[in-house]
Amino acid sequence: PDVLNCHSHQPQLSLFFGARSLNRHLKAVTMVREPLGRVVSAWHYRCHNPNWDCFHIDGSVQWAERKRLHDDWYVRPPNASDSLPWVSFGQFLGMEHYQNVQTRMLGSDRFPYSPTRVEALDVRRALSRIDAHFAVVGVFELFEHSAALIAVLAGVPVDPADLLRVRAQHTPKYSEFTAALTGDAALAAKVLEKNVHDQTLHREASMRLC
Repeated sequence: PDVLNCHSHQPQLSLFFGARSLNRHLKAVTMVREPLGRVVSAWHYRCHNPNWDCFHIDGSVQWAERKRLHDDWYVRPPNASDSLPWVSFGQFLGMEHYQNVQTRMLGSDRFPYSPTRVEALDVRRALSRIDAHFAVVGVFELFEHSAALIAVLAGVPVDPADLLRVRAQHTPKYSEFTAALTGDAALAAKVLEKNVHDQTLHREASMRLC
């Protein structure tokens, strides 16, 4: 079977599965990730945190500004010594734009960093959409199983080598940061507190997958 479309940062679920859509009978697939790992990834990934922003989010510094500041920007992560504003990890956790982004996309059908508050009702809306319109919602922590299930349902023969995770290996700095965060119970709890709706969504998606 062919892939009809691929939506990235703008889900457009209402448009794609709305009553007037000719494609509303089709099924979608997606992946969710547990909040702690997702937040660490966003913090280290250009465009998805306030120090390397690509989406003009309030309170963020544009990636283009960082590039203009240093020719070797690609080996110079933003830090407190920069002349441009810098947001700490603790401040980042408190920025509502960057909280519960998976629930915002699936429950509110919004751009992930939209300035819209995410509530428990959005989790229920997300799960309702999942049950109605998604053939598989994979779980990042079960990547190989999720990808294999999608392939089976799509009728695509796969080999274990086909399920290789690109970027599965991270830099030592990334790994050290992850270890420090998971070893700091109070900070890890803050991550989960600020992303409690994504935590619920991940748990429900995991139960459906398993």
